[in-house]
Amino acid sequence: MIKHKEFQESCTTCHLSQVCIPESMNENEVTQLDNLVNSRIKLKKKDSLFLSGDSFKAIYAIKSGSIKTTITSRSGMEQINGFFIQGEIIGFDGFATDKHVFNAIALEDSRICVIKKHDLESFSDKFLPLKNQIQRIMSKEIVRDNNMMLLLGNMNSEQKIATFIQNISNRLNKRRNNHLAITLKMTREEMGSYLGLTNETISRVLKKLSNLNLISIDGKELRILDEDGLKQIIHNDCKP
Repeated sequence: MIKHKEFQESCTTCHLSQVCIPESMNENEVTQLDNLVNSRIKLKKKDSLFLSGDSFKAIYAIKSGSIKTTITSRSGMEQINGFFIQGEIIGFDGFATDKHVFNAIALEDSRICVIKKHDLESFSDKFLPLKNQIQRIMSKEIVRDNNMMLLLGNMNSEQKIATFIQNISNRLNKRRNNHLAITLKMTREEMGSYLGLTNETISRVLKKLSNLNLISIDGKELRILDEDGLKQIIHNDCKP
């Protein structure tokens, strides 16, 4: 088991407080929430936050960095089924059976706020706004993941990659101003695992989108140049 390093932070001064903290919570409740998040940890790239089969002990808010979730088939093949970025909460997969279904691995050095399960249950029972906020986050995550899977299942390679880029941009837009600049922390292999595409196809489509002046890309740094053009690709009815 990896021993995670801890860091100090306050919910009241965190730049992601608008994401995590319900607007209806008063100053005293926010202070108590700050006490609830009594563990904040640092992960190195490739460190595991939790693994499939681990007991469900907490949910985790990503203060900085990014996490991938994977599931391993009976044959031992690893499939990526999600990417989580700054400001998002991970670990809800453990609620159903008290064990995590997925592996959660850091794509880069990351800082994570830990809300322990028993503390969360006790606090959310006292403060309904927090309970409602968590339920909203869970519902949005389920809807987002289902919509992505439904869309990707009926798309060609260009539509899949355009949708993937647009999805990350939309999620960044809720957390910072410049949502058109994206750093792709995942490798081409990891992106391909999630989208069901080969490395060669990923590279070919990214180059094509760049040639069409829809994006610019330099290594892992991607910038959306034409949002409307990307949307046209996504909603194109052409066959794979």
